[in-house]
Amino acid sequence: MQTFKQIITVPESHEITVRIPDEIQTNETAEVHLIFQSRISQDARIADLREAMRDPLFLADLEESLGRPLTARTLDESLEEIDRWKQKASEETRGMSVEERLAKGREDRAWLETKLGRKLPEITRTKESE
Repeated sequence: MQTFKQIITVPESHEITVRIPDEIQTNETAEVHLIFQSRISQDARIADLREAMRDPLFLADLEESLGRPLTARTLDESLEEIDRWKQKASEETRGMSVEERLAKGREDRAWLETKLGRKLPEITRTKESE
């Protein structure tokens, strides 16, 4: 597997064209990733989560997605647990190549689906997964 990196400035139209290197054969499958810096601060995200935790429709949707009732936990407890998961994930992937991180992500997803006993919804579909 080879990687090709191209950094661009997002135009006003929010449309980009990617020039594919000539060594990539026509009809060959390629995976494209869009990575960007979010403009929403961590504090704003936490404030949004705190507000959502009081929204009955959001909570009902969350229970439906989980397939079980929510337990009585504070948002701070949940955020602390998320921080611990993020720290552990960061430590586990430090020094890994992009390909290794993607492979680990697929393994983690399969593990989570096994634990949940159901498939997670597909966010994006690649030709490989069809």
